[in-house]
Amino acid sequence: MRSLGLLILLITGTAQAGLDVTLNPHWCVAAAGASSCKAELSLDWQQTQATPLCLYREDKPLTCWPAQEKGQWQGQVEASGSILFWLGTPEGERLWEGQWQVLFTQPLRRRNRMPWSIH
Repeated sequence: MRSLGLLILLITGTAQAGLDVTLNPHWCVAAAGASSCKAELSLDWQQTQATPLCLYREDKPLTCWPAQEKGQWQGQVEASGSILFWLGTPEGERLWEGQWQVLFTQPLRRRNRMPWSIH
């Protein structure tokens, strides 16, 4: 449980004062044997001062908003590893960043022998 709390802390991201951002879902669980995970993401933000903002996936801009106090983005994402999303000014100054994680399940292995067997 302790590691899950750390994972959630890493995923929620950090924001400058006056900017509130929500990224949902925070992670995607890939099926056993899959090499990637696909999900519909939504990002909502609001700020105390109306300024232009852009949403970036790694270093590629996804969308920009004119000077306004709130905005929303929805999109389909497929990845085999974590993705860094960030909100910033059109000039590239980062104001918020958060990671979307891909989690892979491991197949359950069963023991052939009973633990008390002496053979």
